[in-house]
Amino acid sequence: MKRILKGLLIFLIFSSLKIQAQSPDDLHISDHVVIENVMLTQKAGLSPKKVSIIIRKGIIENITSSTNYPKDAVIISADSLYAYPAFIDAGSHTAYPKVDKKEKPKEVKNPGNPGYERAGISPEATVHDYLKLDDGSVEKMRNAGFAVSHVLPRGRMLSGQGSIILLNNEETIPYIKKNTSMYGSFQPAQGRVFPSTVIAVMTKHRELFKQAEYAKKYELQYSNNPVGLDRPAYPEQIQALYPVIDKSQALYFKAEKSLDVSRALALNKDLKSKLILTEVKQIGSNLDKIKTSGSPILLSLDLPENMKEEKDSTKVITEKQQNLIDRKKEAIKAYQMLAVECKKNNIPFSFSNLESKPGDLNKKVKILLESGMSKEDVLRALTWDAAEILGISNVTGSVEANKLANIVITDGELFEKESNIVYTIVEGKMYKQEVKKKKKIKGDKDAKVEIAGTWEILAKIPGEEQNAKVKFEKSDDEYTGVLIDDEGEEYPLKNIELNGDVLSFTLTIVQQGMNLEMDTSAQITEDTMEGTISIANFGSFPLEGSKLSNPEK
Repeated sequence: MKRILKGLLIFLIFSSLKIQAQSPDDLHISDHVVIENVMLTQKAGLSPKKVSIIIRKGIIENITSSTNYPKDAVIISADSLYAYPAFIDAGSHTAYPKVDKKEKPKEVKNPGNPGYERAGISPEATVHDYLKLDDGSVEKMRNAGFAVSHVLPRGRMLSGQGSIILLNNEETIPYIKKNTSMYGSFQPAQGRVFPSTVIAVMTKHRELFKQAEYAKKYELQYSNNPVGLDRPAYPEQIQALYPVIDKSQALYFKAEKSLDVSRALALNKDLKSKLILTEVKQIGSNLDKIKTSGSPILLSLDLPENMKEEKDSTKVITEKQQNLIDRKKEAIKAYQMLAVECKKNNIPFSFSNLESKPGDLNKKVKILLESGMSKEDVLRALTWDAAEILGISNVTGSVEANKLANIVITDGELFEKESNIVYTIVEGKMYKQEVKKKKKIKGDKDAKVEIAGTWEILAKIPGEEQNAKVKFEKSDDEYTGVLIDDEGEEYPLKNIELNGDVLSFTLTIVQQGMNLEMDTSAQITEDTMEGTISIANFGSFPLEGSKLSNPEK
């Protein structure tokens, strides 16, 4: 039982290290940290194992089962916790605040040629001048378990260049890759100017890329031998497309509906870019085309929930209405099954968050699991596969030596209903998450049970199960009790209450001069109990027990 208490004491140890403050800056304990005895899944698909993670200056220095730690390291006990690679957001507007533009678009003399900016063409623009790490979206993504975001700019048909950043609280933007992408869409120009339709946008894309291809060739020719040639003077909007043409910069193209996907694939036959379909919500009949193209795909995490069934059974639904309901259900099901279809057909995929809310991640994961994805599949898509698509798997996407210390620490197995993220670690910096209290066991208030006697209880913590005994005595209508650990040491129980068949009590341990209070709640049958043991707001651990004997008469 002492090992259970040691595992639960991680939170007390954190308190003694003064990292309970909510400000992320206060959570940077040291440049050299050891997360001791954590149940680690290094990479999606690998089995978890109990190890210690040694982090130095934001980099994973070593993963070991040895206890021979560096002398200057701060040791953090994590006996009762799990660790996984932190999630990677493959495409969103995180840290890019929304600009409220209420003014009407400017009138132009020639609507057929309104100029680059008015037409929504700004490939030279970058996210650099707009990023704000104190924007609320950054904290929300961290709270959901994300350590990295691929930030795409806001705009229309060619919005500009995206960059990959770490989601921490630095004074300067912590880039992993700058200007790694170009972001495009079929979004027409605002107002009655060219291009004002999707077909016109496709035409303009082709025109721009042809101009860029010609301009790049001419500039190369001029640099090799300028004699007799006019000095090239191409606009920056055209020059900004050079990296897309030579495929050193990927083109992330927003294509939500199946028609958008079909058009994007057709358009890219002319553009010849390194295409990555983004925020995809429908594939339709394009599955074979996507496989042939070899393009990775970013599925939208803005997944729909199932339609609610009509509660009023007396309501008459016409055949036409029923057909419409059935079609909607089919569309929702197809949307939910996209990840499964990609996996079946070996299409590389991850997820974009352009329209989803980080706080809804658990709901969306639940939908993915119900659609047939395994927890391993979801973790892989959110970590390793995202890193591969973004070209950063050499530095993140798994928990390995010499990689960035981007780690999620949870109080239960990831994606389990009762599991919570306790810490998100970004480049070695720890950010504490507020964990919601579990709902109390309701039980049956009218049930008649008796707890007096000796019970054996079993606490389940990662990788092990530990036993102890609890002894209750009854005097009149009040109970007293003690917990007896495996070495015979007794801990008095407080606040013992039996409400129907629900038992609750608290247990106080003194550690390093501080009191650590643990709450236990369990539902009792005649000779068994099942419930949880928890600490404040930091999560809970499964507890079960069986009665060994009744009190002596």
